[in-house]
Amino acid sequence: MPVVQIEKPANQPFAAWFSGLRQWLDLNRCEAQGFTPAGRRVDRLVYLVSFKDPVSAREFSLNFREYDPVIRRPTLSERSRMAAEAAD
Repeated sequence: MPVVQIEKPANQPFAAWFSGLRQWLDLNRCEAQGFTPAGRRVDRLVYLVSFKDPVSAREFSLNFREYDPVIRRPTLSERSRMAAEAAD
């Protein structure tokens, strides 16, 4: 399962930022498997958006280039955290 690591802009409210991500996912019928906080990078919050397939992850990252996306595989600890959140 690929994840896209993205940074939330410091000057944008979380609700507005997340709404833009969600709107794009809905319009493009692209289903994210999860959305997980992943820490900070300097003054920005970092999140992981997980996808079932690499094509969806790539489309998402191409559309949101301004958030410095990185497509990668989740680490073992990230996988454990995502699995625990999915079980809740």
